[in-house]
Amino acid sequence: MNDQTMNYDELEGELASPSVACVTDRGVSEGYWKRFRCYEMSQSDLKAKPSALRKWREAAPEGAEFIARLDPQVALDLFQGERAEELVRHALLRCEALGASALLLHTPATFRPSRENIDALRAFANRFDRPCPIAWRADGLWEESDTYFELCAELELIPVIDPLMWDEDEALPQGQRYYWRVLGGQGLTPRVNDFDLDRLLDLCEQAEAEGWVVFSSPRMEREAKRFRVMAGDE
Repeated sequence: MNDQTMNYDELEGELASPSVACVTDRGVSEGYWKRFRCYEMSQSDLKAKPSALRKWREAAPEGAEFIARLDPQVALDLFQGERAEELVRHALLRCEALGASALLLHTPATFRPSRENIDALRAFANRFDRPCPIAWRADGLWEESDTYFELCAELELIPVIDPLMWDEDEALPQGQRYYWRVLGGQGLTPRVNDFDLDRLLDLCEQAEAEGWVVFSSPRMEREAKRFRVMAGDE
């Protein structure tokens, strides 16, 4: 890793366990911070200029966290070329403007676990000066391959999983941080119940690490608020 990569020791104690967020359909507003203390940038938020993001940071209360986002097009460009370099530069500007606690890399299903893609990701991760930890959300065939978790461990990326959809007989990935996105089942309407929230809380306590729990739909906002209280994320 580059000598300029993030120092995890400097982050110890700064993040609650867990830090709860909920996806919205209206961006981040002042009212959002009355319900949560962490916000994950959406795909549409990528249109916001650094000046607007700085205003978001200034409007957020003390202790609020932002998770910045890297445009998924960078993966489709195999992290190479002028456009990819520009997308990375913009991601770094977002991290700086927001004082981001993490940067989310979301690779679409078309970015398959081929040798070419693995080599491209490895080259990218080893040359990228990180202002904060990077969480990698990989859609598609990666979920069916151990390669995903092996690469995350090798490249110091945080795997993004839904622990409620994890095989209960299998141990969850371990690391200095976890990043969990709660999908709310596989039906047409995302939802979680009391049993899900209790299990999620147990998993957080068992993790013995700091991390983020992001509810992936506005339809789960009420449950996300309840979970935040249950988890003591205040």
